Amino acid sequence: MKTLNKLPILTLIAGACLLASQAASAASYDWSAAGAHSETINGALFDANYTGPAGSGVIDSFERWQANGGGTAGNISEGYNTNANNVLDNKNGVFTHDLLKSSLTVLSRGATNYYVFGLDIDEPSSAPDSKLSIDELRLFTSNNAGWSGNASSLTAANGFNKVYDLGANNLILNAANAPGSGKFNMLFAVLASIIDASAGDRVTLYTKDGVQFKEQGGFEEWAHIKGANGPYTPPEPGPVPTPIPAAIWMVGSALFGAFGFARRKGKADA
Repeated sequence: MKTLNKLPILTLIAGACLLASQAASAASYDWSAAGAHSETINGALFDANYTGPAGSGVIDSFERWQANGGGTAGNISEGYNTNANNVLDNKNGVFTHDLLKSSLTVLSRGATNYYVFGLDIDEPSSAPDSKLSIDELRLFTSNNAGWSGNASSLTAANGFNKVYDLGANNLILNAANAPGSGKFNMLFAVLASIIDASAGDRVTLYTKDGVQFKEQGGFEEWAHIKGANGPYTPPEPGPVPTPIPAAIWMVGSALFGAFGFARRKGKADA
């Protein structure tokens, strides 16, 4: 009887663990129910607990976008802030523009400093159309003024330095929890030190929504939260999410397959 070669088994086990790790890192955060929500996702803080003011002295709106640039309900849309007009699904005007690093205000949690951005989704206030999914979110620094390329042009080769990526995760928001324009449905807080250390004098925030729950209303809007000492204190970083059951299932299935393969091979070599 031949001795089983353990290398294929170990290789399959390692592959299973890698797949499980990737699956575990992709999560859907459903914040559609009313109540307090906050998570730490890939190092950034996400929070749905803002109740402060949202006037012109407190926020700086820098990006508005809407399906097909303004009007088709039930669609996926994407946009990023720039001075250029007619980019992706952006709405042209003074509320979509380049954002300078020097204009950002630090908000602190103890000794930790953040730059905080607020998202207002202008969707219907009644179910089922009040939900909207945020499916892609990436933050860059660069020296590119008035950039007008598509989403795939936001690369290091074009001078964009990525400082944050939501990855394969997504968030599900509900406009009914903060109805009307000028109210934030979600805050996005990034360590100020990461942005400050990244080359470039501008900050570009790219968003794609509507893959899971599509747009059914008006435009979506990002604003930078500012003000002396800030009207908002970022929450404590949340716990790392528990791996989803699918990941555990993948490990079990892969291990079962690995040992089944080894057993069959052992019989064939006997």
